[in-house]
Amino acid sequence: MMKRLLAAAVLTLVCTFNPMASQAADGEGKYAVRGAGSTPCRQLAAAIDSKDANVRRDAVLLYASWLNGYLSYVNRVEKETYDIVPLTDSAHLLAVVVGQCRQNPDALVETVSAQVIAVLAKAKIAAESPLVELKVGDQKGNFRQATLMALQEKLIEKRYLKGKADGFFGGQSQQALRAFQKAEKLRESGFPDTETLMRALLK
Repeated sequence: MMKRLLAAAVLTLVCTFNPMASQAADGEGKYAVRGAGSTPCRQLAAAIDSKDANVRRDAVLLYASWLNGYLSYVNRVEKETYDIVPLTDSAHLLAVVVGQCRQNPDALVETVSAQVIAVLAKAKIAAESPLVELKVGDQKGNFRQATLMALQEKLIEKRYLKGKADGFFGGQSQQALRAFQKAEKLRESGFPDTETLMRALLK
């Protein structure tokens, strides 16, 4: 499953990464990075690539937990932000970070995470929005209703979907998403997986 998630990270390479503006630092713009974010990207990538299942599992738990704490802080300090990224599953976000880390092995995990978040912030949730469980075929996940509405709006804009965006991703929305996925040469599942969301909301 992790290999499939990592494939979604390829899309981030077409994005221009701009680090998020620091909220605070010393007079030279430096600040201490704590926890898992202070490790170099090569260490994260090596753990995810390990042949030892326990090492891979522990790495996912460690870095995903650190990312959740990091995101919570960003959500707290960023203005007009309820959730800075549209991905609610930390494992999916971690996959994107790992993909970019492979390209920047000497960078800190925190640095790359900030860059990834800066790109995903283009599809941030500005106001409180409930989580909606969505199941399509054998795929299921939780999404902010506002994210599903934004996706519907993109599908309407591209003329794959008629009507008004409401955040309830039913049969018509799923059919429209399949058409979009076909046009983008993605898996035609009708499910808003990580790569589909990024392609639709960020491209």
